[in-house]
Amino acid sequence: MTVARISIMKPSPGQKVAVERLLDELEEHVSKMGGYIMGFRFAGVEDKEQVGRISLWRTHQEADHAATQDHTIALRARIHRAIEPGHLESLVEVTGNPRNIPAPHSH
Repeated sequence: MTVARISIMKPSPGQKVAVERLLDELEEHVSKMGGYIMGFRFAGVEDKEQVGRISLWRTHQEADHAATQDHTIALRARIHRAIEPGHLESLVEVTGNPRNIPAPHSH
């Protein structure tokens, strides 16, 4: 089953650029792993301080494998130190009839 990992957060004051860089570094890191389909960082439209990322994975197991790698854990710890409490992290199953999901990268 295809899954999406979603993270939404608000950087601590003065940390927005650092958090965006860390999110980009995290995306670059996980994009090289098996099962990765696509991902991106986003910024809030209504709440200009809100940032986050979404990654799409071929399977739940592959998403979990990426999340448990030492470098992934280290990057997430750095992100958590630079954001406000109350962030959202969720793994959701892609359901219905999704359109135009690209094929996973071959590595």
